[in-house]
Amino acid sequence: MQYRPVRHSPRRAVPDWATLHQELTRKGVTLALLWQEYKAQHPDGYQYSRLG
Repeated sequence: MQYRPVRHSPRRAVPDWATLHQELTRKGVTLALLWQEYKAQHPDGYQYSRLG
């Protein structure tokens, strides 16, 4: 038997952590606001509790 690696496509869109970090340095930007924008673009994406 020959081993074949299993490739899984992500079931959920992974947030761009570097962009989230950068945006959080801006005045008035909150994680909740960024999560709302993320969910608008990715309705099946991660829930808020997974980001914090």
